[in-house]
Amino acid sequence: MEDFAAEGPVSKPAPASPLPRTDFVARKDAESYAIALDAHGKLNWESGAIDDDHLVVVLTESVPDAHLAHLRERGVSYLFGGKQDIDFARVLEKLGDTFGIQRVLLEGGGGINGSFLGAGLIDEVSLLIHPTADGLTGTPTLFDRPQGSTGAGAALELTHVERRDSGIAWLRYRVKR
Repeated sequence: MEDFAAEGPVSKPAPASPLPRTDFVARKDAESYAIALDAHGKLNWESGAIDDDHLVVVLTESVPDAHLAHLRERGVSYLFGGKQDIDFARVLEKLGDTFGIQRVLLEGGGGINGSFLGAGLIDEVSLLIHPTADGLTGTPTLFDRPQGSTGAGAALELTHVERRDSGIAWLRYRVKR
């Protein structure tokens, strides 16, 4: 989500009094939502929308009051996902209860995808494969799990194959439980 956030520093004066660590809903009636995971409040936003999607930021309770005031001032909704770390199952439940969101398209990097996979929260994987070989080392994977994680990965069952223009292949898998 960094590509959608404001570039450079943003002035964030501290509010006159401490802000409660309760969820803040700036707008409930949006047709669609963009959910940003920003555990420690590092991303700065210019408005409460990304294109036509209402912005909802998922934070931890460790975020400074000045950042919460910044989000409120710009009309950004936010939910707390935990004290220091995000509990992804809890966040999905809150998104459903608060905004009526029942289905989420996860467009994260390997770390976020791996966290959702490790929590058993992914039921489908959809991949567009573009025929390119870059040969770079250190390239992120689709699912990076934190070091020390236990348990096996998820078994996938192929449900759809489609050939697209330019040699692109679209593969869809169901996560087997």
